[in-house]
Amino acid sequence: MAKFTIKDLELGKCAVINDGTLEQLREVIKLAFPNSDQHLAGAFRFYFPPIDINKIWECSDDTDQPTQSVKDFLEAETTRTISVEQSQKIFDFAEVCTSEQFEVFNKAFCESKHVIYDERLKVGSIVKIKLTLEGIDFPSDINLTKPFDIVILNSPYIILGSEFREGDYEKQITLHQNGRYCSFCSDENLDFITEVIEY
Repeated sequence: MAKFTIKDLELGKCAVINDGTLEQLREVIKLAFPNSDQHLAGAFRFYFPPIDINKIWECSDDTDQPTQSVKDFLEAETTRTISVEQSQKIFDFAEVCTSEQFEVFNKAFCESKHVIYDERLKVGSIVKIKLTLEGIDFPSDINLTKPFDIVILNSPYIILGSEFREGDYEKQITLHQNGRYCSFCSDENLDFITEVIEY
């Protein structure tokens, strides 16, 4: 069972084990490092983000990082996701199913993933987050195990340190925790939000 995701590999939290086919390895590397044009021959055992800033990824026959099979990365990547509209149709259907059907439905959908309804988020929503590449400003003393409140939502402006200023993206989110602020790009997705405590 997959412990790490492609995003974890991209962020340097783990290394991929070259224990499958060359095509599988190339697929994982392309997903984790989409801007890479480095030649990948599959000659080494481990692949991971670079130490050398001039490279997109690096490889070695040994590593100190946690590792995961290339097959597990692909298995995690092919886990199906559904839209908010699709999930609403499923929940509507669940209201008329039998108790046995509901138990199957609950295991398949409700227990497998925490659903976040992006359109319900607002200034004042309380969330938990993780650090991703979309992080624009992230002070080192913020506690990722504690909740944050959204103070600016999908705006071209952010709070950077203690300064309110225009950011680098069209849409950004700024979150607050104990007098500290962090900002993320929200142009494409909100995958840095892991849980909504209060909409």
